Amino acid sequence: SGSSLAAIAVFTNPDLVALRAGEGVADAQVFAAGLYPDPTFFLGLDSPLNGTDTTTAFALGIGFDFAALARRPSALRGAQANLDSVRLDIAWSEWLTGENARLLAARVAHLHQIQSLTSQLRAMADDDAQRALAAVSRGDLPAAALDTSRLAAADAADRDRSAQLQLRSAELELNRLLGLDPAEQLILAPPLTPPVGRYTDRDLLQEAVAARTDLAALRAAYEGSAAAVDSALLGRYPLPALGINALRDTSDIRSLGPSVS
Repeated sequence: SGSSLAAIAVFTNPDLVALRAGEGVADAQVFAAGLYPDPTFFLGLDSPLNGTDTTTAFALGIGFDFAALARRPSALRGAQANLDSVRLDIAWSEWLTGENARLLAARVAHLHQIQSLTSQLRAMADDDAQRALAAVSRGDLPAAALDTSRLAAADAADRDRSAQLQLRSAELELNRLLGLDPAEQLILAPPLTPPVGRYTDRDLLQEAVAARTDLAALRAAYEGSAAAVDSALLGRYPLPALGINALRDTSDIRSLGPSVS
């Protein structure tokens, strides 16, 4: 049925499979944006080459970048908005694919009926042309009557070929949508008659603005852009990286103090 094909198309359509793979990338970006900045460590050793009463000097320090910490909330908000946008785009694409599969299923079923009728019409026109040919051969009809029958047979054949091409084209498009081999033949149930609803233009507009996931994805993208602007504004100010250092020089004098960069 159309509903079953819609569900199958959502899971098997190659384009949707690729879109869902992109969701994993956006999810990883949210994880990366939520990480706190790592502290920095450094260690230095100086061994004296001459002199008396000397010792090996060392420098040990630890620092933390507060600028990266200040940008973390806006970066996390932007990454989350991007993930929401990707997910909503996927939901919209899944809905479109499912509805397209449902529409193609109904189209294929109706084209089967049309092609069956055009095939019968072609057979009847060919039989009429054969009867007219036999009647003209016996002299029961004038030769001009044969031309009319032949034109009708040619028109019926053209209609039948056109219906066959439309049917095959719809079947190929449905197979492509489902990710099936072009030679695969599907047996479809007759389409159901959809319910008829009554909506005003205002109702349709309000429903579309509130329910369409592509519009929700656009709103999420705007939120991500606003977060990027906030992050850029924070980048204008030189926030410090603070640290603390422990030192010992070659004469074994030891010191401890902060550092700002």
